[in-house]
Amino acid sequence: DDVITLLKRWEPYSEVVILTGNGEAKYPMIEEYMKSIGLEYKGINCDSSVSFGGRKTYANAYIDDRGGLPSIYRNLYKLITKIENGEISHNV
Repeated sequence: DDVITLLKRWEPYSEVVILTGNGEAKYPMIEEYMKSIGLEYKGINCDSSVSFGGRKTYANAYIDDRGGLPSIYRNLYKLITKIENGEISHNV
């Protein structure tokens, strides 16, 4: 729940792309879940709007439920708070 709340705060400053090892048969379930929690996202296993020629889609942050979640959560929380408080400017 905390991660979902944080991602909703991050929406005005970001683009969410779902990267999953699940096959396309699971995409409808993922789409329904995203809809049920009210989180906007660009797509599933697609490229971000920023291209850079790498194998993985471009991101400022990768949020992985199996590795590093507490660390990225803390850092993203601090960043969002600084943007919201006007300490850092963010151009969309």
